[in-house]
Amino acid sequence: MLRLAFACSLLALTAAAPPKPDWTRTVATTATGWQIGNPKAPRRLVEYLSLNCPHCAEVSKELGPELRAAVLSGRMSWEIRPMGLFPHDAPAVFLARCVQPGRRLEFIEAYFGESASFTGRLQAAQATAAGVGKLREAAERDTGSLAVAVADLAGMKPLAARFGLTGAGYDRCLRDPAASAWFGETHRRAGQSGVSGTPTFFVDGRRLSFRSMDELRSAIFAARP
Repeated sequence: MLRLAFACSLLALTAAAPPKPDWTRTVATTATGWQIGNPKAPRRLVEYLSLNCPHCAEVSKELGPELRAAVLSGRMSWEIRPMGLFPHDAPAVFLARCVQPGRRLEFIEAYFGESASFTGRLQAAQATAAGVGKLREAAERDTGSLAVAVADLAGMKPLAARFGLTGAGYDRCLRDPAASAWFGETHRRAGQSGVSGTPTFFVDGRRLSFRSMDELRSAIFAARP
């Protein structure tokens, strides 16, 4: 009887325990970027990146799982601050903004996985008269039209569709003037912080210096609380 009562009490405690939050799906848009994770985390990572930067893609591939684990644990928050360094950065960021917040990190990781292909297709289009003509015509209309043209030539539609951005929603996302203004502001603030290249990392307000992936890993994860 005592054993049965003990088992019942354990079951009651288990049932009452709240589920652990998935901090990788806790995303807030700020004036400077996207804040991912526990807002009260003891460590704060800030990453300035371009979604089409090859080195940023390498960091995502090599350190992404470890960064995810640190965020998931609640020990570290991760603010991604996008910058515009390449012609297709703007439409990439506009699409990321439209993805459901809980899937935004997933989108960024998926984008990095295909970023080299996007760059290759856009460069190939820019080498043709038809591609140049499409971009020039779009630029003469407005910023939104240019974003749509660049995204289409780079082949971003299939990735966007995987995250629910299709048809009019896809087009509306790329033409959103609020997204353009926000992205311009994030880039301006990055410059004010002395950041001109990507990837650039800060941990708890301290800028990291690194020459290799191992040095970066050590700098980010050293002295965990």
